[in-house]
Amino acid sequence: MTTLLHLSDTHFGVERSEVVDAFLRWASANPPIDVLVLSGDLTQRARRDEFERARALVACLAPRACVAVPGNHDLPLFKPVERLLAPYGEFERAFGAARAPCLIDDALAVFGVDSTVPLRHRNGRVGRAARAALLAALAAAPAGALKVVVAHHPVDCLLDSDHANLMHGAHELVREGVAAGARLFLGGHIHHPFIRPLAARHGEPAGDAWVMQAGTAVSRRLRAGQGNSFNRLVLEPVVEGARRVALERWDYRDEGAGFVLAERHEPGWTLARA
Repeated sequence: MTTLLHLSDTHFGVERSEVVDAFLRWASANPPIDVLVLSGDLTQRARRDEFERARALVACLAPRACVAVPGNHDLPLFKPVERLLAPYGEFERAFGAARAPCLIDDALAVFGVDSTVPLRHRNGRVGRAARAALLAALAAAPAGALKVVVAHHPVDCLLDSDHANLMHGAHELVREGVAAGARLFLGGHIHHPFIRPLAARHGEPAGDAWVMQAGTAVSRRLRAGQGNSFNRLVLEPVVEGARRVALERWDYRDEGAGFVLAERHEPGWTLARA
């Protein structure tokens, strides 16, 4: 069994300590994490101490691998010179210089892509060169692997009020990514978690791809009606030449002070052994 844990919008600096503690209890009581995905806004104001808290969380989880991409809050907002000359300095100090990290094996291929734009605080897009590199990497990954794309800005949303927060060029990225083999898109930014087939928004070009949109994992920046949450992907061992995949959302409940399974889906993909 392979497990991928998807956290987003931790916003260290305005985290809820009781939720961090509950999450660590959950992690210690569940199977080890093979891949940890962090889809941006790890900090509130891109301060070094906030990044250090994010790194400390990763160290506690001790995943086999970590794929992290920046969010708009991971770029300094109130330091214009730093934002202009070295906008990713603190993020790279904490998580490395690769803003398009990847993890590839026969079972799972995870591709991070940077959707932040230093001169824009909120709106996101993936540039032409980054998109071309992503598509080439997707096409080159093992045919039997589950291919996952990670960005901070979402390619889907449920609420009309979030349309303005969709990644610029989201439809093209989904269409081209799916054609190159992507089956799952992970995102954050809007603090509104959901899991569903991408065809609900993008139609036939989305094929059988799904989206797992994360909420804010541990912060106080909660939307009305939404709590803290994270996602998990479970990739079962090969049985009769195929693997089963489950997509899960776990929500924090104040009553009980812990995380509970809120939804679970099996997309029905057939992932043959590479």
